[in-house]
Amino acid sequence: AALAKVQVSLSPSTLKTPCGLPMPELILPKGGPVRHTNAILRKLAQIYEDVGLMGNDFIESGLVDSWLDWTTMEVDHLLLESDDITEVLDVLEAQMKSRTFLVGQRLSVADVSLACSLCSAVEKAGHEKIRQSHPSTLRWLLTSLHHIDRAMASQAQPAPKASAKAAEPKTAKAPEPKEPKAAPKAAPKAAAKEGDEAGAEGGSSKKEEKRKAKEAEKKAKEEEKKRKEEEALAAKNAKFAGPNLDFKNFQEHAFGNVFIQSQCHTDRQWTNVG
Repeated sequence: AALAKVQVSLSPSTLKTPCGLPMPELILPKGGPVRHTNAILRKLAQIYEDVGLMGNDFIESGLVDSWLDWTTMEVDHLLLESDDITEVLDVLEAQMKSRTFLVGQRLSVADVSLACSLCSAVEKAGHEKIRQSHPSTLRWLLTSLHHIDRAMASQAQPAPKASAKAAEPKTAKAPEPKEPKAAPKAAPKAAAKEGDEAGAEGGSSKKEEKRKAKEAEKKAKEEEKKRKEEEALAAKNAKFAGPNLDFKNFQEHAFGNVFIQSQCHTDRQWTNVG
């Protein structure tokens, strides 16, 4: 949930599958509950698509689903029956020799699910022993757990607290009487006062200019950020946009956009909707 930038409240549950595995349940604000680990992971990962926890395209999404099901159907059941995870580590070692994560170049829910399932078993077997026999697997596991811990720490970081100390009231002291000064010195004082007032006005003007400059810079950054987000969204949508096809070449492509035009001309006028 922390990696998907979603706030959830946790509470203990006694639900279990027929084979004895824990069965988590996600209660949505609207609609019925979502049960079982993989269904919940997919739901959380799909709330914000920009986090990329389900892969960057259809192929990666299918691979993520494959690893999720392997974790649930094979790894979790194996851990219920035995502490020997050699077979699982062998599969992972072959996969992770030239990879950082299970699918693609970023952490996905497949890494999260499998790392959480294997964490206790690997610690029980000993990191040094695993490092000697399956170094790539241990590297992947520690990397995935680090990402998970960092996301949870950033989500749990408390807001800055206001100072509890109240300002102590200060008693104003009565000005001590001063001896009257000679008249010739009054003129320089008045001139100095006028100079101070002029300096204060100049300082206020400079502060206003700095404030306006900061606001303009902030606005420019926000516009640049918005532009980049729009460009990223357009590039992402372009991945799923197929080529424009016709009846002569549509069989040469797996998918695309087909425009059908009738050869019968009428006086009908079309209107754009939407």
